[in-house]
Amino acid sequence: MEQLFAHVPPEPGVAFVVVSHLAPHLPSLMPELLAKQTALPVSAAEDGAPVEPDHVYVIPPNAALTLEHGALRLEARDDRTNLIDTFLRSLAEERGERAIGVILSGTGSDGSLGLKAIKEHGGVAMAQDLASAKYNTMPRTAIDAGQVDWILPVEAMPAKVMEYVARIQSTSARPADGAHEPTRAREHDVLMNQLCALIHRRTGRDFSRYKRSTMERRVQRRIHVLQQRSLEDYVDLLQNTPAEVDRLFQDLLISVTQFFRDPELFEALARDVLPRLLADRAPDDPVRVWVPGCATGEEAYSIAMLLAEAPQTAALGAKIFATDIDDEAL
Repeated sequence: MEQLFAHVPPEPGVAFVVVSHLAPHLPSLMPELLAKQTALPVSAAEDGAPVEPDHVYVIPPNAALTLEHGALRLEARDDRTNLIDTFLRSLAEERGERAIGVILSGTGSDGSLGLKAIKEHGGVAMAQDLASAKYNTMPRTAIDAGQVDWILPVEAMPAKVMEYVARIQSTSARPADGAHEPTRAREHDVLMNQLCALIHRRTGRDFSRYKRSTMERRVQRRIHVLQQRSLEDYVDLLQNTPAEVDRLFQDLLISVTQFFRDPELFEALARDVLPRLLADRAPDDPVRVWVPGCATGEEAYSIAMLLAEAPQTAALGAKIFATDIDDEAL
C-alpha cells in the first residue's frame, strides 16, 4: 500500500478506498502509515461520509464498508461477510464504468467475485503481478478467474489508473453532433452488426438479439481497456485479432450471481410456488427444475436448498438441471 500511494500524483481526481484484512478488535495504524507516503488526506472511513476525489478512506477495524449514493456506509462486521467482495460489489453498482477494482498481495480468494461485479457493470480491474506479491493467492485467484484487465507491479498501478480516468473523462466530454446523429447511429448499428458477425463466426454464438445496452457497455469497456479511438477501430482490431474476439466473448458472458440473490423472490418461491408444485404429487413424479442460464451455479444450488428444506421433497425427490453457454463458468 505504501508503494502504491508513493506513486499517486498530488491531484489524481479520484477517490481511493482501502479495504484490507484487519484484526477485528485491534486498532489500525493504516491511516497514519499511508499518510506518510502521500500528500492526499488519509482518514478512517466514517458512516455517512461523502466520498470526495483526492482523498483516501481506510476501512476501520471490526467494520463492513459499502458505498451508497456517494457516501460511505459502515456496519458491524460479520465474520461470514467477505469485506473486500462486499465493498467491490457496492462500488460496481454505484459507479459503473467509473469503478476501478485493485487486488494487491493477500491470502485467500477475496476480491475475485467483487471484480466480476465491477466488470459486469462496465468498470475495470487490475491485480498485482504475482512475482512481486508477498502473498499471491488473492491476485492469482482473480487472474485465474479471468477477472483482471491489467496485471502490474504496484508502482505502475497509479499511472494506469490515471490513464484510464483520462480516457473516461475525454469520452464523457465529447460533444454530440446533432446534425449528423441519425447518420452516426446507422453507422454505429452497422459496426455492431459486424461485431456480432465476427463473434458468431469465431464462437458459433449469436449475439445479434442480445440485450443492446449490456452489449454496448461491455464493448465500450474493451475499447477503454485497449485504448481504441473508436468502435470502428475496435472492429478492425477484432477482424485481425481472434484472441480479442475470445476475450470480448468472455466479457459478454459475465454474469453476477450469488446464493439467494433477490431474496424476496426466493421467499415467494419457497412460500407460494413450491408448496403448490409439491402438493398431491405421486411418488414416481419427481419435481423437475431447469435453470437455463446458471452461470457458476449459485441459483441452482439455492433452489436445491429450498427443495431440501421442503418436507414433501423427501418422499418425492427432485431433479435439477442447470445449463449455460459459458464453458468456463460451468
